[in-house]
Amino acid sequence: MSEHERLLIKRAKSGDVGSFEELIRTHQSYAYNIAYRMMGSEEDAKDAAQEALIKVFKNLKSFKEDSTFSTWLYRIVMNTCKDLLRKRKPGVISIDKGFESEDGDVQLEIEDNTNDPVAKYEQEQVRITFETALE
Repeated sequence: MSEHERLLIKRAKSGDVGSFEELIRTHQSYAYNIAYRMMGSEEDAKDAAQEALIKVFKNLKSFKEDSTFSTWLYRIVMNTCKDLLRKRKPGVISIDKGFESEDGDVQLEIEDNTNDPVAKYEQEQVRITFETALE
């Protein structure tokens, strides 16, 4: 960690918003790149990075400087992404990052019916029909 970064952190911890903004400008693309690798889409990455940077702002005073700021930021971004991924709608798995059509953006999704009793019954009926036909 550079002396300049240490100074920015010290000033930001004492409430200097300008120092915090400079610190974030320096690390903003780093946070976005981490989030993009985790989230897989530009919009989700922007949201995750922004949420992580808000957490950094709220918790900067707890940064003990045992590690570099970028290491601390990395953990916050990763944990934020993991939390967001856990909160996603269960039962829907994205099969494509989407595409733009004449009607706007389209996201292709396939529903997960593994716990749907009707779907299980229908699958069992199809299996019985095939076995009967093979006999």
